[in-house]
Amino acid sequence: MELIASYINLVAGTGGIINTDVWATIDEQLHAHSDELGQTLQTLVQNLTPIRTGALVMDISYEAYLDPGGVGADIAYVYAEEVEQQAYWNRVYVQYQEGGILGEPTYTNDPHEMFYGVATGDGLDQTQMWAETWVQYAIDLCLAGAGIPAKIPITGLPTP
Repeated sequence: MELIASYINLVAGTGGIINTDVWATIDEQLHAHSDELGQTLQTLVQNLTPIRTGALVMDISYEAYLDPGGVGADIAYVYAEEVEQQAYWNRVYVQYQEGGILGEPTYTNDPHEMFYGVATGDGLDQTQMWAETWVQYAIDLCLAGAGIPAKIPITGLPTP
């Protein structure tokens, strides 16, 4: 164990990572900033929504999951509610505007693929940049010894 500590301490200021739960710290940071991701993705989907479907634009919403849930837990969910579409058009039509592989076929217009376009285009890029920012921040917290403490601490190591 002393060998591990000596390798970690070769880089000045990194010894704080000993006895921190790196994965839990990353999970906590991603979820703590999930609202930011949800807002970004919501705006990107709204920007791809056809201009004449104002009710649909108002129905695009998101849910941010602020509580860490471990590997595989959702962070943000972007979706279309049905309230405004029903109120204005008396029907839900988001699936026909989406079209493509996520929606329903429409025979009068080309599919807009708002959700699919965001998931595979700018939204993917924005999500990657967002994740890189908060994963790096979580790692920095761990390196400084300010991450979530490990459930089973490593004992007998020299302190940094």
